[in-house]
Amino acid sequence: SNELSNTSKFIIYPNPFTDIFNVQVNNYSDDSVIKIYDMNGRLIQSSTVSSDLTKIDMSHAAGGIYYVNYYDSHNSETQKIILKK
Repeated sequence: SNELSNTSKFIIYPNPFTDIFNVQVNNYSDDSVIKIYDMNGRLIQSSTVSSDLTKIDMSHAAGGIYYVNYYDSHNSETQKIILKK
């Protein structure tokens, strides 16, 4: 079985990205939230999830590595993303 490769709650694309990236969520719930943190753990942005696809605009942020955290009442997962400026 190849199920382990599909255990991610969300997919980020494109990565690396320039100003805007997409978060595709599998089975989001009403309490789903996406938070973006910088390398120092500072919260940069927070967005509630209202559909399977959420666009995140980071044009205000400096280039570098960020961490995208998705969580709801049942799940929490973090992925790394690269902002190219």
